[in-house]
Amino acid sequence: MNLPAVKHLFSRPEGRSKLEIRLARSGILFMTPLFIGLILFFVVPVAKSFWFSLANVGVTPDGYQTAFQGIKSYITALKVHPDYLQTLVTALINMAKTTPFVIIFSFFMSSVLNQRFKGRTAFRLILFLPVIFLSAAMMTLDSADRLQGAMDGFGAYKDTFGGSSVSFTQQLSDYLAAANISESTVSVISGAVDGVYRVIELSGIQIVILLTGLQSISPSLYEAAKVEGGSAWENFWKITFPMVSPLILTCFVFTVIDSFTSFDNQVMQMIDDTAFKGNFDFSLSSAMGWIYFAVIAAILGVCTFILSRMVFYYDR
Repeated sequence: MNLPAVKHLFSRPEGRSKLEIRLARSGILFMTPLFIGLILFFVVPVAKSFWFSLANVGVTPDGYQTAFQGIKSYITALKVHPDYLQTLVTALINMAKTTPFVIIFSFFMSSVLNQRFKGRTAFRLILFLPVIFLSAAMMTLDSADRLQGAMDGFGAYKDTFGGSSVSFTQQLSDYLAAANISESTVSVISGAVDGVYRVIELSGIQIVILLTGLQSISPSLYEAAKVEGGSAWENFWKITFPMVSPLILTCFVFTVIDSFTSFDNQVMQMIDDTAFKGNFDFSLSSAMGWIYFAVIAAILGVCTFILSRMVFYYDR
């Protein structure tokens, strides 16, 4: 909001009542803490991080000292560091493989949960409990112990879930190998099966979002389609899917960001280790973070631009 607009809110031009002015002032007062927090806890740290990526940061007893060095840390991250680029590519591949399955599974489960059957509420609660436990565990974990702490924090459910995935995947691999199936095929099949558990773990919030969208579709649309002789298949593709497509785009963005910032993401761990786990190379760590941010922003920008052209908005 620019300065003339703010002045306009506090003025009283013709046709503007005292109530409208009071409401406008209350709105600005209500948003002030948000703006202050945004500046202090987001804008300032982001600006400082960008400066660190371009400077040589030295730790002293009195704090730290910086000296401008240009893009040296970016070159080091991309061309000198032995693992960063490979780890970044691996994270991109994992995201590309996981995201479509998360969206498809979330849409399928939300469609099932939208049906009327006995025990529907209990089933929804059971399905979403792992997400609640995951969020609670992540809030109490230090980054150094995230993976081990997560396994401990989930309790028996997570231990059983993870243990059964390893056991079943190994048994399946042994069975396929005994059936004289090639090693590459066994690797692909076992990897896909092992990924099922990861997909279920990542789909909780998306299921809730899509379920909300399905429940907001007006029943009158289906009644009109029934009168016109529309089949269930036609209703899905011409009513259900178009009406919920904006939320599918939202779930896509959420899933991509969640994949790139999850506790077991190797790039995030590498950035953290470079800055705090003995290396204390804040410049290189900041450069890694900004490269990672640029990659995520580019992927989200391109994919969102393409997908948004296929989204149907009911009020447009």
